[in-house]
Amino acid sequence: MNIDLTNIGNGHELNAYEMMHLKGSYLYRSLLKANNDTNSNFNYLIISMSVFNAIDSHPMFVPWSDAKYIDGSYYVGRLGAFECYVDLYLPPNDILMKYNKSVARDNVLDIILSDSKIINEAHITVDGL
Repeated sequence: MNIDLTNIGNGHELNAYEMMHLKGSYLYRSLLKANNDTNSNFNYLIISMSVFNAIDSHPMFVPWSDAKYIDGSYYVGRLGAFECYVDLYLPPNDILMKYNKSVARDNVLDIILSDSKIINEAHITVDGL
């Protein structure tokens, strides 16, 4: 999936913070839409540093004061219902949407009942950051 942020804003933003706020809001809505479209109930995001800079100014982002290092990534907070982890080695402008074991059982049941295909992760590329 690809999210294009190149046409965000109308040119009347006062500063870079407002522009990042607009991009973060569009990115959040796009992530929610992607989560609903796949019916996988993803509950965490592995994001690159440039994506973190965009969502950091979003009002739904709740930062975690002590960044915990977990398996090669840092837990940095929550964006709505998504736990956010920053991976410093992830290519810029990339997002991986995944779910943990607590959601896996519900996803498998939903997929069996609806004759769908299991999607373990979604790779999203963000243009225009």
